[in-house]
Amino acid sequence: MLTTKGWVALGFAAALLAQTAGLMVQGRQLRHERAEVRRLEADLKASRNALTDALRTAARAEADGAVQAQEAAIVCQGEGAELFTRGRQVGIAIGRSQCPAS
Repeated sequence: MLTTKGWVALGFAAALLAQTAGLMVQGRQLRHERAEVRRLEADLKASRNALTDALRTAARAEADGAVQAQEAAIVCQGEGAELFTRGRQVGIAIGRSQCPAS
């Protein structure tokens, strides 16, 4: 049978063992949480990169659309000028045909 000192020593040893086991469990949880943080950071970085790429693509598309709109306006202006010139020539021809020759 153990003496009082023996029981006290055994109690301290059990408490120390329980505390060590608790620390080991906490260490495992901490490592797991650190791994989760690393995964979340990687996901966040991938999301940021995807968002940056999407913004660049949208900006490029917007710029391309603006250029195409300008090109279309130039073409329309050219066609409008050509139609105006043709109309003017037709009007002059009709006007000349209506005037008596002198």
